[in-house]
Amino acid sequence: MQGKILGLGVIRGDDGNRYSFELGDIENLNEYNPQKLAGCQVDFEIIDGKRARDIFLILSNYNYRVTTDGVEHIRIMFLVSIVLTLFAGFIGFLGTYRSDFATQMFFNGVAFACLFTGCVFVFIAIKKLSGISASKTLYRKLINCLFSFLLCVVCACITFFMLVNFNFNIKKFLYPLLLPYCAAFVATIIFLLCVVRELSFVMQQWTILWAFYFIVLGVFTLSILIGFLFCLIGLILLIIGFMRFKEIRIRTEYDKLPWF
Repeated sequence: MQGKILGLGVIRGDDGNRYSFELGDIENLNEYNPQKLAGCQVDFEIIDGKRARDIFLILSNYNYRVTTDGVEHIRIMFLVSIVLTLFAGFIGFLGTYRSDFATQMFFNGVAFACLFTGCVFVFIAIKKLSGISASKTLYRKLINCLFSFLLCVVCACITFFMLVNFNFNIKKFLYPLLLPYCAAFVATIIFLLCVVRELSFVMQQWTILWAFYFIVLGVFTLSILIGFLFCLIGLILLIIGFMRFKEIRIRTEYDKLPWF
């Protein structure tokens, strides 16, 4: 028999009758919140005419479990990372207008320190978020993104070094040299998208995913003025997403991550 849970201890079967049950009768309750069973479809057996047993939740419409543990600290770390990144960009921009080399290096050093510190905050926040949400993939995706980014940087440095220091036919070797860089760059974008998708899911803030799309679009269109507008929209959406972040969704094997 199939039916729907009306409340704690009561199921209405597809035959229109009501059946009582206890939480111990649910075979696949696992870590789900017993207080959020109302409205869930179930499959069950009937004993003694009015009692349900061997109950199985149909998880496609299960009321998922959330928690507020650590939300405030995670939100603060993300917002601080945004402030540090913006400050790094501002300092780096000021450094380009300094005439002497020593001052430029100082400004660039401060900008790099701020950017690095912001990245550390992001890693700590995602590590903590991954633990609270019981996600088995979020932090691993972030590590994959980091490795692909470092590979991208290494490929770019090797390509630049060879082009500057060796005399060979650039037209002949340019594409083979750029191929590993392009592959690593695409892999970085893909892994970063995977991180942002799951991040948006466990934080239940889809504006973060849209912010990623706008920022990527803005980066690729920076050669025209509209690229700056896209980046600004993405930044605003990102801040809104973190400010509205109130609870963490617990991950399960049945979750489906949306693209939008």
